Amino acid sequence: MSESINPNQGLGVVEVTINGKAVSVVPGTVMFTRGGFIAKSENGDTGPVIVRERVPARLEFETFFTPLTRLADYGNMRNATVVYRADTGQVYTMANAALIGDQEIKAGDGGKHKLEFHAAQSVETGS
Repeated sequence: MSESINPNQGLGVVEVTINGKAVSVVPGTVMFTRGGFIAKSENGDTGPVIVRERVPARLEFETFFTPLTRLADYGNMRNATVVYRADTGQVYTMANAALIGDQEIKAGDGGKHKLEFHAAQSVETGS
């Protein structure tokens, strides 16, 4: 990605690495949640109250099923280091991430399949 960041640039391209290996991401499919504490409204005895709830960091995206794809490489993946690098300069690292769910592969259209990783938190490691 470019070393010179335009302050007016919006998010366009995201690079994802898993354990240091770049993953080919289907454009427009990346969804990232930083995780940590969020405010949530709940009804209490005296009316609405604001409580804090911890949510996991989450990175979900589609990738392509190619001759080099080995589902066993992803199967039951735990303790992975997943890095989300935006072309706007932000970099988030999810340590000890786990692959969530099963990988369904759809025939045609490049064999796209979804990967979803969760971690206790993410850390902003660059911007």
